[in-house]
Amino acid sequence: LVHQEQLEALWIALQSLPENERSLIDEIFFNERSESQVAKSIGINQSTVNRRLSKVLSKLKNLMEI
Repeated sequence: LVHQEQLEALWIALQSLPENERSLIDEIFFNERSESQVAKSIGINQSTVNRRLSKVLSKLKNLMEI
């Protein structure tokens, strides 16, 4: 039951993200693409993808704690 509640909270948090942030999560975790693959596909540095991912994951964590 707790696991189900966590999944629901994650789903709600993901849906509340802006499209560009949700897309980043989608590419890396669901499409299993590396940061360098994502960076190359959108034309930015891997370090930028890493920073954005870190910010989005922190945001998700905060959203799930509310």
